[in-house]
Amino acid sequence: MMVQPIRPFVLLLLVGLLFALLMSFMPEQLTLAAWQLRFPTWQNTILKEAPQYADIEIITKRLEQPETPPAPIDTLPHPDSTMQPPPEPQAGRFDYAPGQDTLLYPFFRLLDALKSGQLQESIHVIHFGDSQLEGDRITAELRHSLQSRFGGCGPGLQGITNHLNAKISIYQTNDKHWQWYPLFGKHSKQAPSKYFGLLGNMYVFVPTIKDKTLHIITSTSGKKEKTLYNDTLSLYAEADTSGLSKRAKHNPPPAVGIQIGTVYHRSEQAHANDREVQRVKVLFRNPTKAVEVQVLHNGKLSCQQRFEPSESLQLMVCDVPDDFQNIGIHFKAEGMLEVYGSSLECRRGIVVDNVPIRGSSGLEFTKIPADHLRNQLKKLNVKLLIFEFGVNVGEAEDYTFYEEQFYKQLKYFRDLAPDIPILVISTSDRSKKDGIHYVSLKNIDKLRDAQRQAAFRAGCAFWDLFQAMGGLNSMPSWVKEKLANKDYTHFTPRGARLVSEMLYEALMYEYELYKMAQKPRF
Repeated sequence: MMVQPIRPFVLLLLVGLLFALLMSFMPEQLTLAAWQLRFPTWQNTILKEAPQYADIEIITKRLEQPETPPAPIDTLPHPDSTMQPPPEPQAGRFDYAPGQDTLLYPFFRLLDALKSGQLQESIHVIHFGDSQLEGDRITAELRHSLQSRFGGCGPGLQGITNHLNAKISIYQTNDKHWQWYPLFGKHSKQAPSKYFGLLGNMYVFVPTIKDKTLHIITSTSGKKEKTLYNDTLSLYAEADTSGLSKRAKHNPPPAVGIQIGTVYHRSEQAHANDREVQRVKVLFRNPTKAVEVQVLHNGKLSCQQRFEPSESLQLMVCDVPDDFQNIGIHFKAEGMLEVYGSSLECRRGIVVDNVPIRGSSGLEFTKIPADHLRNQLKKLNVKLLIFEFGVNVGEAEDYTFYEEQFYKQLKYFRDLAPDIPILVISTSDRSKKDGIHYVSLKNIDKLRDAQRQAAFRAGCAFWDLFQAMGGLNSMPSWVKEKLANKDYTHFTPRGARLVSEMLYEALMYEYELYKMAQKPRF
């Protein structure tokens, strides 16, 4: 017997009517123990007025421009002996507390010295942030723009292992025996000390096995071969695991006197400036036993140095040839070793370090002893700090609590390094689903205001990224233009490049105002 075509239609119609009836009576949300159930209703779907999304046409037009740093703005005196201010950046200029608009001048004076050749050393800019910076997003383009104009090379400060932050600017392989402790999260309490590095991590080597039958695995081009332990050009090492349990063999601890390390490889996807390295700096601490540090350039030993035990921060500096293909950093340690990172850079110019701390709201830095933090900033010659946090701060009616905690972090840096200016970048817009539409998180503009107030109180410059994106309900517009991911939180690589361009433009606007202020008026 054939089924009448009308019957399925009637059945679907009845189901639809029943669903429509339920939508009229069901609550929008029902809480059951720890569960929250949301239901579609007429009020939050069909009858709910669609939000007005930000118009970002003026922003997207920037994507049609060439991917080159903007040309320097002409600030020479005009015939009438007056100075014409440069046009304000489309994304908005930096904000300052009253009377503090010269906060960045110490950094700008260094830019002048680099351009004139008076400064013959490298200076670091550290870009701290949350997962918004992972993969060298935003930072990579800022680095490229600054190095193109003021000189410098190299991808900057790198971890010993590559947890959670794979980058296109550098490719990295490392020995499996490193123990990684992040500053943020529950694992920070398991760290052997509070001496975390500027990357928000420490990488620890604690030898626990004594075994003379060591084998070295050498790898310079993807191939592996066993060599004797006294081969100083080895890239990897592991202990003989005979007699160990199955579990221990899977991840055996390193042996006393063993040589372990990491290798940084040139990335062909990186900017040309990231593919050039002239100098390597290694930051570490060996409080109990001596350590021998080796730097290998393209598989050949460039530097080797022994460091006696010290509770203080240690720094090894090694100049290498220009033809960078891979750099190996190796440690022969007989006791506990805390490594904080390696910087790949030029001998002079700007180095911009990418420091994403996943899950962080930027409230952990005061956990690091002030002297240890100060010594790292000094040894790396850091001259500007950038803080960009906010995507991990939850919704709240009032953000006074966050303002106070964030202020304490900024003040901590200002007190221990008063000569280093700080730029605070606000949270980006974030959206969540409200019915069938995505809208900005409740009170996200108040979070931005709290960050601005904390920056002003601590004596820092401030850039409003939230407003630069278009303000409230701008994130859906960025997602539509494929400038942000569909998590409505993180930028795509294309969007990150755009943010970096806007940041660089705003920074250079302030630099041009500084230069204009230095010119004599006739």
